[in-house]
Amino acid sequence: MKKIFILALLLVGTIGYAQSTSLQTVSIENVDQAPLFDNCNIEDSKKCFNSSITSFINKNFNTQLAKQHNLLGSQKVVAQFLINKDGRVEGISSVSTQEVLKKEMARVLNTLPQLKPAIKDGKAIAISYSIPVIFELKQSLPFSAPTSGQKQNN
Repeated sequence: MKKIFILALLLVGTIGYAQSTSLQTVSIENVDQAPLFDNCNIEDSKKCFNSSITSFINKNFNTQLAKQHNLLGSQKVVAQFLINKDGRVEGISSVSTQEVLKKEMARVLNTLPQLKPAIKDGKAIAISYSIPVIFELKQSLPFSAPTSGQKQNN
């Protein structure tokens, strides 16, 4: 029997925002407020955004794809996207050795609800965001009876 484990890790190395005609990059720690899902509040916006997006991906990603395509071992897809100043996701791109995982990540991210945009200096800003998802498809070992040298627990 095969089991699939998804681990979504957050890469928050760059958060970008537009200011006049140039693009500047700041970390998520430097925005006043991260984009907000409806279940998030302003006080813990960064923590809530990270956990909400991870939860959303875990809930909506079709984990059967890895099994259907016989993707054993560790598989990784890294998605980058923009949350614009209106809170909509756009510009999704993914990197993976498996095309099926790239397409599924884009499908999932395209279903994200509209968010409240990130805030910097009192203004709504567009941010770029990266998130890697690591899939572990492991072959379960069949149950084996103890060998003659092993003690059996009753």
